[in-house]
Amino acid sequence: MYPGEKLQLFYADAIEKLAAAKKDDRIPVGLKEMNRASMRATRMGSKGMQRYIVNPKTLHARQMGQLKGMGIGTPAGVALGTALGALLRGKKGLGFGAFFGGLGGLTIGQIAGLQHGSMKDFRSRGIYPKWHGFTGKLTPEAYKKYIKAYAKGKKN
Repeated sequence: MYPGEKLQLFYADAIEKLAAAKKDDRIPVGLKEMNRASMRATRMGSKGMQRYIVNPKTLHARQMGQLKGMGIGTPAGVALGTALGALLRGKKGLGFGAFFGGLGGLTIGQIAGLQHGSMKDFRSRGIYPKWHGFTGKLTPEAYKKYIKAYAKGKKN
């Protein structure tokens, strides 16, 4: 046995373990199925007006994400706005830059937090969208609950 053979065997075992651990049983879906699954997961129920009302769990996740995003984005925007205002206008630009920087940071943080909260809620329900949200993967349980049950005509 030559010196590198032990190391090569060690790496081969590690690669096999990683390949076995990365086995993914999630089902890839396209735009139509992803849209249907996400809409069915976030609504309150399947009868009447409940189809158009958002689930309280989803609403809570989105609002908490927005608040966290605003809490992070506002101070960052104020700091950046203050620095840029001071560079561009001197002392007169400090307050102006801080105000508009804080407003921009608040808005961007709110949008990013909303997106993060929604993705977190979807993942808790077995829906794994890609970053753009158009396609992704569903766990077998979520596929059965949100796609197959509706295809059989049991639910609307």
